[in-house]
Amino acid sequence: MFTWALLAYVAAMLAHSLLASLTTQTGGFAMDTRGEVVRMVAMTAPVQISTAVVEEILVVAVPVVLLGAARRPTWEIYTVACLAKVSYHLYYGWAILPLALGAAVLVWLYRRTTRLTPLITAHLTYNLGYSALLLATATHLPTKDRTTNGRRHQGRTHRLGRRRATVRRVPPHRVSPGNPTTLRHRQRA
Repeated sequence: MFTWALLAYVAAMLAHSLLASLTTQTGGFAMDTRGEVVRMVAMTAPVQISTAVVEEILVVAVPVVLLGAARRPTWEIYTVACLAKVSYHLYYGWAILPLALGAAVLVWLYRRTTRLTPLITAHLTYNLGYSALLLATATHLPTKDRTTNGRRHQGRTHRLGRRRATVRRVPPHRVSPGNPTTLRHRQRA
């Protein structure tokens, strides 16, 4: 059962990524340096563990058990559980459809076996595996942000002598090492 649940998570997220790329959906955030990736993984690790436990209990088991005890039709159990599972991912847009199918597989597995531990373990394995993939692919990222010599000033102001200036980041294709015009300063009006 663990294998089927893990396959449902992986297949749903792969299909989600494919659909998101086909619909040219943009969003999310970019992590530009290895330090940012490590910091993000470290900050989200506790949340990933608790999410796996809480989400499967509240979003899969509780609706299935309560609606089953109320003798609701099967289609209603699947609909409510799948809507509950994908409701907090609505910002994905149309790419949410594969997640609904993955949720249906998880509901089917739970209804068939009434075992929750394999679903929680599969969710936790997927979350931690994704974090490990982020860490593994971060090796090609620079250790510092090259455009600002490791400091992040995008959209912020700082003092340059007596004048206040806004520092903006130059697009990566225009950055050349040792070029003093890499940071463009504008006097703030």
